[in-house]
Amino acid sequence: MQSSWSARAQQLRHLWQLPHKLEELCISLERHVTEETDRAVRDHANSEAAIGRENAIAEINIKLDRVQSQAEMLGGHFDRQVSDSIIPRLAEARDLLAQVHDAGARLAAAFDQSQLAMLRMQRTRLHEKFGAMDIITDDPVALDSPDHLVPWGTAHDNSRNERFNARLMSLVPSDRLAVLDLGCSGGGQVRSFIEQGYLAVGVEGSDYSQRSLRAEWATIPDFLFTADITKPFVIQGGGREGAVPFGVVTLWEVIEHIRECDLPAVLRNIDAHLMHGGLVIMSVSPNSDIIDGTELHQNIKPQDWWDDFLYRAGWQNHKGLVEYFGDDFVRGGANAPNSFHYVLSRIHDEPALTRRMVHLCDPARVQLSAINAGIEARTT
Repeated sequence: MQSSWSARAQQLRHLWQLPHKLEELCISLERHVTEETDRAVRDHANSEAAIGRENAIAEINIKLDRVQSQAEMLGGHFDRQVSDSIIPRLAEARDLLAQVHDAGARLAAAFDQSQLAMLRMQRTRLHEKFGAMDIITDDPVALDSPDHLVPWGTAHDNSRNERFNARLMSLVPSDRLAVLDLGCSGGGQVRSFIEQGYLAVGVEGSDYSQRSLRAEWATIPDFLFTADITKPFVIQGGGREGAVPFGVVTLWEVIEHIRECDLPAVLRNIDAHLMHGGLVIMSVSPNSDIIDGTELHQNIKPQDWWDDFLYRAGWQNHKGLVEYFGDDFVRGGANAPNSFHYVLSRIHDEPALTRRMVHLCDPARVQLSAINAGIEARTT
């Protein structure tokens, strides 16, 4: 009997608390509407904000379902009028949620349109400054690559990270900030630089995304190209002869897809397109990656092997610059456990960095650079 009374008392407490819980939910919901609207305007309703908004709406819906279920259950045991007073308030809350959802969808659609308009403007400006980009190659597709034969990353990936862009803009002088992204997949990172007004070109080994107009191949096709990067290719611009010089070349989980015998050819292509003092930034996965029975990673090696190979090939890694980027690289980490990164320059080529970031390079190299600069100044 005592247990029965205790249960009834617990139910009474729940019933008494229901209107208060619902009121708290509605206040929270109204605050959420204001915060999301402000955030949408501030963040331009980007995809992350949209995902956050949808997740918050889903969570509030779950809470409303729980409150309604409790109201209906307890209303059957006690005063139905209490339950009846709660249900209309729940309906009001659900209507408010629907308004949040619709407003968010309208903001996202408006933002998409404004982004495309901005992108068209930046593309036009880059064409006027650098001319139309083009690629010269006898091997437009890496026909024997597992990534082309069994499309996976090339069919799904479209990574971008504005925090990486921000760090790079602080590190590299703006007049040298032109980016060549090898293994660009959907072209997301290329688009992110173009949106910010910088020249960026992507090269992908498979034509899967190009043929299907996947991801950014539908928005910036004039800056994305296909080529087998283990064979000679030349990025040209404005009808000028010779390769377009880039201050930065990136490879995000690409290099391990290249057979060891083809690595020197990839490095020659990088060298041919990299400005003096330019940087090569890459992530490397040491893991096997088998899709549909096919091993996509053709060169699975530990970091010590890559350290030795790159140095012997004439490239110097800058650990201070790797530490500077921290977790703000475009790929690696959680995406590829145990992966590691390199920020490389030619061994005899001092990286051209902004004045405030020179200290991030090896101190001995910085001192040598200062001595050489002093000698050059005295001789001139």
